[in-house]
Amino acid sequence: MSRIVLIRLLVVAALSVAGVRYGLPYLNNVSDNNAEQSVPVATDSMATESASPNYSVDEAAPEEVVWGKASAPIIIIEYASMTCNHCAAFHTQTFPELKTKYIDTGLVQLRLRPFPLDAYAMSAAMLVSCVAPIQKQGFVHLLFAQQQKWISAANIFGALQRLAKQAGLSEEDVIACIQDESVLNNIRALQKQAVDELKVQSTPTFFINGTRLEGNHTFIAFEKNIIPLLPEVLPEGRNRS
Repeated sequence: MSRIVLIRLLVVAALSVAGVRYGLPYLNNVSDNNAEQSVPVATDSMATESASPNYSVDEAAPEEVVWGKASAPIIIIEYASMTCNHCAAFHTQTFPELKTKYIDTGLVQLRLRPFPLDAYAMSAAMLVSCVAPIQKQGFVHLLFAQQQKWISAANIFGALQRLAKQAGLSEEDVIACIQDESVLNNIRALQKQAVDELKVQSTPTFFINGTRLEGNHTFIAFEKNIIPLLPEVLPEGRNRS
């Protein structure tokens, strides 16, 4: 048996165990998700083994990816699944303008929290957690930008492994990451908290300083929610428009 084949078998085996233990459904064709994805039915094993986090929903979560300054007056919390096409649309179409106008200027901080809805999304979320902090933002962008390619690949996990390599993970790193139950438990606990406390049922779901916004929206729609929350005087002496 070749080394590459062995590695692929180990990855699939590890994810299969995770799927059984944590109620992760396996989708044969996740590229057909043309509507917002809904959360799968939680299993008893998920409920008993996914403990609630020891921090509130407003606090920084260990598995989230953050853009922007901690001092930003507006916090956007996003729950997203890496296989959700609406999530990909937000990050490739809406996010760039949001980042330029509000995140880079210190007015908004975006916190992306994993809310995986299938085994492929879970494996991608785990890999995001395992890459170096400096690589996380770029890796998230890469996963969403190339989403249709890797979720429709003949070997999805192989495609994920190749993308992870671009973010600095070796084949051995990928296996170690997928088999790391602490990473899996942290993501499932964060997801359970979102369901139990915030009633998140689909992705993407956003909370803009606590105000709920579901689904993919245009930049204009986000701006309508942001402008009323802006301080009266913006940085560099610019008045609020």
